[in-house]
Amino acid sequence: MSYQYPKYRDDPDAEAHVYAFLQIWEANHVSQRLTDVKAERSKIADFSMTLEGPATRWHSKHLPGTITKFEELRTKFLHFFHK
Repeated sequence: MSYQYPKYRDDPDAEAHVYAFLQIWEANHVSQRLTDVKAERSKIADFSMTLEGPATRWHSKHLPGTITKFEELRTKFLHFFHK
């Protein structure tokens, strides 16, 4: 199921984007009782759907298949886009 996540293009507040994403993800997945592994996969996959423009290009060049924990994705995302 696809949820309405905020979109990130190259906004000045990357941390706010991650926070908003996690709030929506948690609200929509709390009843699913996912295992930790499935929750991580879901967050990583869903987060990629929130990216547009330069953020999409960044993700497609550097991340597919290399990240297994959302915290690692978050760290790399904020390192690259935090202004």
